[in-house]
Amino acid sequence: MRGSSAESYRRLLDALPAASEQLGDELIAAAGVLRAQTALRRAATDTASPTQVRTKLLAGVFGPHLSADTCAVVVSSGDLRWARGVDLPQALERLGIVALVRAADAAGQGDRIDDELFVLERAAATSTQLRDALADESRSVADRQRLIDLLLDGKAAPITVRLAREALAGDRTHIVAAIDELIEIAAEARDRKVATIRTAYPISSAQQDRLRATLGRDAGSEVHLNVIVDPSLVGGLLVEIGDDVIDGTVGTRLDDVRRRIAG
Repeated sequence: MRGSSAESYRRLLDALPAASEQLGDELIAAAGVLRAQTALRRAATDTASPTQVRTKLLAGVFGPHLSADTCAVVVSSGDLRWARGVDLPQALERLGIVALVRAADAAGQGDRIDDELFVLERAAATSTQLRDALADESRSVADRQRLIDLLLDGKAAPITVRLAREALAGDRTHIVAAIDELIEIAAEARDRKVATIRTAYPISSAQQDRLRATLGRDAGSEVHLNVIVDPSLVGGLLVEIGDDVIDGTVGTRLDDVRRRIAG
């Protein structure tokens, strides 16, 4: 989302009620309705229509089915500007994910959710069979969600399963990118950044703590580390945090030496 949609999303996020699983589930459900009902979505985002008409429409459609807190969020979205109609369900879905993550964090499960989403992302990224099964458009979304249920049954927190199921909903076509987006939203929900660390060899807990502290000072926020062991790096670390990349791998340093010699 960009422009007016990004600003509208930020306003809704700033006013989001106290997080609960009910709030998260209902916001995601409302997003699904707006995504599926094209006429409703267009009417709710039509800037040529007075805001009171749009908000009254949303209240009439969703009021009987949602809790007061959720309904207030959905109705207030009709008072905002959206650059594209599809941005409204995307914003409500993202808010729902934020609410679920914050509810998990309040229950002391925030780090677990982060770790489990990362493990799932790695599994999908490294297994062609799993990735193809989750992206197979010849299978229904419900069928692919059942596959997620079977894969994570007894191995992940309920909210992780709920988020993973949501990664398969909507118009997402690339499962790894969808889970990466979930990881990004989860970090935003907890006011932290995520750093992906690629290393040739496993790094100890003490080394991770020092790295986390250093990156946190530079980023100005808490940092969650996702560590990938990649023997092809030979040695050193490759750190990705947001749009920043810190390449301290042996291969890169050797390339630098070669360039200096060639120069």
